[in-house]
Parts: sequence; structure tokens; C-alpha cells
Amino acid sequence: MSERVSVSSADFVRNIGMWQERALHGPIAITYHGRERLVLLAAESFAACNDAGAPSEMLDQLAAVLNNMAEGFVAISGDYIVTAANHIAEAYFGRSRHSMEGAPFTSVFPMLEGSLLADQVRRVLRSREAATFEFESVVFPGRRLECRVFPLLHGVGILFVNVTEREALRAALAEGEAMRAAANQHPDIAVATCDVRGRLTHADARFCTWVGFEPNAILHCRFVDIVAPASRREVSDALERALEHKLVVNARLLAKDLTERTLTLSLSPITSVAGAKGVCVLATIGAAAVDQARVA
Repeated sequence: MSERVSVSSADFVRNIGMWQERALHGPIAITYHGRERLVLLAAESFAACNDAGAPSEMLDQLAAVLNNMAEGFVAISGDYIVTAANHIAEAYFGRSRHSMEGAPFTSVFPMLEGSLLADQVRRVLRSREAATFEFESVVFPGRRLECRVFPLLHGVGILFVNVTEREALRAALAEGEAMRAAANQHPDIAVATCDVRGRLTHADARFCTWVGFEPNAILHCRFVDIVAPASRREVSDALERALEHKLVVNARLLAKDLTERTLTLSLSPITSVAGAKGVCVLATIGAAAVDQARVA
């Protein structure tokens, strides 16, 4: 196709015959106040832009999107027939898309009849307004799904994702924050964390008060540098072992003014999928009746 030519709407109206002739050889962009508003195109050129290959390419791209989505996808027609599904939906329901497509929604998923999802599908079909919600799976009890139902040209689409693990992590985070808040309220407990090399990555206000340093002065320093010389070897060994095991050790903390404070250190590994990330240190005043560096 030849390069597009621009013409103002006024000039086009005055010379419409000429511009129609020119459009047979290339597209004519009709502008209004300097901005393109319409394009005049020969019938043959228009047909070439909409040949049978274009829809096929678009369908291939759509299929690639559906098959690379993290969410499950199911499409349902206005008469409740399943018209499409992706591989996530296949894996979740344990059925191939070919066995689902073309079948009534209620026969493919009879267990969903009367569920919140079925109610939302009917509501979106009627109102043509999308809905996002969470619900407990009736297919696999104990699992929680986040779902979005939205209108399509002929029916609705359903996107869903299993958020069971995400909700469990949120609950664990909330519990951990509550435990840390409770520890902060106790006058004889302090909390710190170290990386895999035993360097301080966090120290709460009480821990900093005990050692007499501002947080910025001790963060990224070795934990053993604020331990009395007599306890350093023992604490160093305990920090290394704590990357794999929970343990308890007695130690003497060395403050900025060189005074010493007897502490019991409860050590626990901080782990991730990749392995150990560091050690959490819960310090309490006084020496507990425990064996030194005993594995808990």
C-alpha cells in the first residue's frame, strides 16, 4: 500500500472527485483542525486489510494469551454453554477443554449449582456489569479462590486464581506481627535479626537501648562485636548453627559504656525457598537454665 496522503476536510469537500480518484491508488487521511479524523480507502485495499489471514492471526495471538495466563479462564455463552477454557482451568478441574467446550455449564460443573459463582454468572449475564469476589471452593473444599466475572460479546468470561497459599501467608504475617508487637511490650525482651554472615540487619528500640547505640551505628556490624569477649566464640558458633536449627544460648552483651548485661538468646533460622536468609534473635534479660548452645 502506498504512503498515506493527508488533506483537510474543507479541501476534500471542494475537490471530492479528485480525492476519490486519488484514493484508488493510496489511502487519503482527511484532517480536521490538523488532526486525522477519517481515512478514505479503496475497496480493494480495505478488503486486503481484512483478508482471511488477519482473523486467524488474531485468534492465534488470543490463544497464546489464554495459554500463558496465570489465572484460570472459562467462557460461558448467554445460554450457559461453555465456549472456551484455558490450561489452568483444565488442570484445576481435571478435565480437558475439549470435554468442557460445547457442554452446558451445569453439566460440566454440577457442584457449582447454587454457589456464589453461579449466582454471579447469572447476575453479570443480566446486568452486564463485572464482579470481583472471593469464595471458598466447592470443588475442592479448603481452597479459596479469587474470581472475576465479566461480560463478553455473547456471554461472560470467568477468571479465577487459587489464593489459598496467599491467604495463609497473610495470616502467618499477621500472626508474626502480633507476636513482635507483644514482644515489644515486654520490658525484658528485645528482638534483632542477622544475615547469614552474622551481621545485624535489624535491632528494635529496646535492643539498641541495652547496648547504648543508635540503630544506624550497629546495623550491618557483626553481632559478636557487641558481645563480651568471653562469649564471642560461643555466640559465633551458635549463630552459624542457627542457620539450620533453633537453639538457645546464654551470653553477655557488651554495651557502649563497656558494661556487660547477661542475656539468654533464643535463635531461629529465617528461611526462604532458596534456603537460609539469616537468624532471628530473641534476647531476654538473665541467664536461663539451659545448656550452652543447646539445640531446641
